[in-house]
Amino acid sequence: MEEIDMQVHELEHLTSGEYEATIELPRDGLYYVRADIEAETQRLMPTMHFAVGKLTQDEALILMGNDEENYTEVNAHH
Repeated sequence: MEEIDMQVHELEHLTSGEYEATIELPRDGLYYVRADIEAETQRLMPTMHFAVGKLTQDEALILMGNDEENYTEVNAHH
């Protein structure tokens, strides 16, 4: 399996709850987009997985197995 290359990008705010970024993806493969959202006392990190071009068999299996968990909540205070 290939090493993960993590990058952070600034987004342009379009409208309430809508943001945009233009990013060039260097090759075919499996990509993850994670938003880091802080609201009051909660921090959410929803993640979207998507494929570009042709996937390896390992990447396809990873993509199919990630349907159950689409966000992570951290530092939640009640």
